[in-house]
Amino acid sequence: MLWYTAATGGTGSSTAPTPLTTTAGTTSYYVSQTIGCESPRAQINVVVNALPQGSLSANGPFCTSGTGQLKWTATAGNGPYTVIYNAGTSNPTQTNVTSGTFFTVFTNPVTTPGATYTLVSVTDATGCVRTSGFTAGSATITENALPIVRITGRSTICSGFTTTLSPTTVCTWVSNSASLASVTTGGKVTTGPTTGTWTCTVQPTSTGRI
Repeated sequence: MLWYTAATGGTGSSTAPTPLTTTAGTTSYYVSQTIGCESPRAQINVVVNALPQGSLSANGPFCTSGTGQLKWTATAGNGPYTVIYNAGTSNPTQTNVTSGTFFTVFTNPVTTPGATYTLVSVTDATGCVRTSGFTAGSATITENALPIVRITGRSTICSGFTTTLSPTTVCTWVSNSASLASVTTGGKVTTGPTTGTWTCTVQPTSTGRI
């Protein structure tokens, strides 16, 4: 048998080539049989698939607890994928994972502050497996503690006086009656000329959770 790197021409080698597997792609080889006369060349294609590559990310943050989800975003490989990840005490397996789509973690609800999940391996549809060197191989689900809501001044005050609400760093306060009381961004309440009962509602900011 003679091996060639082209369909025609060139010099054949009796030694079969060793395909390189360092680069993904398709390489064509040609082989003929020599029994007295040389036969036409037959083409043999060697396909080298890229290892799956990509990043792991998580949803959240939550207040106290929530339904944890992870997302595998691939930059190489062929889906769907099988993702094995470490959840601290176990290595759950998630099958039929679509790149860029969240899947629910094995144990829910997530109640551990700063729960971190780390990729163990990712297998793509061609059977190629990556076990290290991920673009982002771990993700953390953040859980924020509920803010402590309190009045630092008096809850019953005279008309025209002030009191203060807290916290103010993760939320804003809204008065339900501007004629009775107004609230500044710092949580300072100023009462109006009208007497009565008013309510301030705390609302989350873009960085806080209620």
